[in-house]
Amino acid sequence: MFPGGIADKLGNIYEAKWLVRQFLDVVAGQAEWGRFEGIVPEYKGFEFAVRRGQHTEWHQTKINSASGNWTIGALDKEGVLKAFKARLSSSDVDRCVFVSQDPAKSLSTLAGKAATANTLDELTAALSQDQVEDFKRLVKAWSVDESTSYGWLRRSEVRVLPEKEINDTITTYCNLYFTGNGASTFPILRQYLEARFNKTLTTELVRAELPAETSVRLKDWSLLPTLRQRLQEETNHYLDTYEPFGFKASKLPRQEADELVRLILADDGPIVVLLTGIAGSGKSGVVRTLLKALARENHLHLAFRVDHHLAPTNPHQLGQELLERAESPVVTLKGLSPSQPTAAEVDIVLKLDEPEKSFSPLVRQALLGSPGWFDQLNWKGWLKRQLDFDHPDRRQSLFWWLSSVAAQRPGPVAELLEEWWKADLGRSDALLDWLSRTRQIGASPALAQFCEALT
Repeated sequence: MFPGGIADKLGNIYEAKWLVRQFLDVVAGQAEWGRFEGIVPEYKGFEFAVRRGQHTEWHQTKINSASGNWTIGALDKEGVLKAFKARLSSSDVDRCVFVSQDPAKSLSTLAGKAATANTLDELTAALSQDQVEDFKRLVKAWSVDESTSYGWLRRSEVRVLPEKEINDTITTYCNLYFTGNGASTFPILRQYLEARFNKTLTTELVRAELPAETSVRLKDWSLLPTLRQRLQEETNHYLDTYEPFGFKASKLPRQEADELVRLILADDGPIVVLLTGIAGSGKSGVVRTLLKALARENHLHLAFRVDHHLAPTNPHQLGQELLERAESPVVTLKGLSPSQPTAAEVDIVLKLDEPEKSFSPLVRQALLGSPGWFDQLNWKGWLKRQLDFDHPDRRQSLFWWLSSVAAQRPGPVAELLEEWWKADLGRSDALLDWLSRTRQIGASPALAQFCEALT
């Protein structure tokens, strides 16, 4: 039997109901995952943990206090404060939650005032004499200084909830998320959780397992796809747009694919990788190999065809169209996995097999809107080739987008344009017109000198 006893936990109806109530947040995608009664030391003193955004919530439940109120001394005696200390000291962002039918007046008051106070001095000034004494007892129980205790209080929470209120909330949410009678769903969810003791249950996992392994049926219309699901769906859509390749769909090993995977997964790899080649040379196969490698390594990623998303003109619009979030997909990926490198900035594969074919304003902004992209494209000679094409509209667009990096790369921009100009009077007017609309000329000796040469 593990410390704390799984049998003991499952026999407590109050704790079970609070666990199911929080589990419903995982089902709804309001929490990323939940884990019931982990056997690792971190779970000592807690029934379960729930991940919400950037922090993990650690939950401890006690149905009733013998005196009707959980004093600082009673919480210390029951080991609640010791458990809080262990978790709060190990993280700067995690939170601890104490739940009971009876109040914990002192801890609740101290935590509430600490959350409002901007400093320790503000907290102590807001405390009554009795509350000052409670704070001293808490500091002594935690065996830390007052400043540390103040910081921990800001991440501590007390919730006083009668069992009936928890039960009514569960029924309400079950009616919203599942078909059938919500009142009869609790025992099914409880049994599901009991069978997954010490397992990390993510939103994606439970949405797949509940209908497959229980009698519960999700109301799909009420549960929007999670961001991870949207990432996977969009990437799958990207892969579906290409026909199987190779003889009878066999895969042809490519050295470029292995090299691309190595570059992107390397800790010190480049931020930008350009994959180029003529139509039919196997670029799609290389990208397909990369995506499988990223999935195998559990690296979050997003693949999409730019030519299927030509309307967006900025990253926020692209995020709305791809993931239904008005933010850059890079921000979304990083938010989903803040501690893990993501492939958000590396996978733009341009297939400009037809030089005269236009490409979206978003791609122009992505490629030319940052000095890093400019450096890569300029080094590869791509920018010069675009200028050399007899395509006035494309050249005008390129001039416009070069304006966005002229301040950061005045020398290389001036050198690029001067090489294209080559004292050709027919090109002077276009360059003078561009320079007249570029604000960075006066601050850049290189651009100013180029302007003088033109005139």
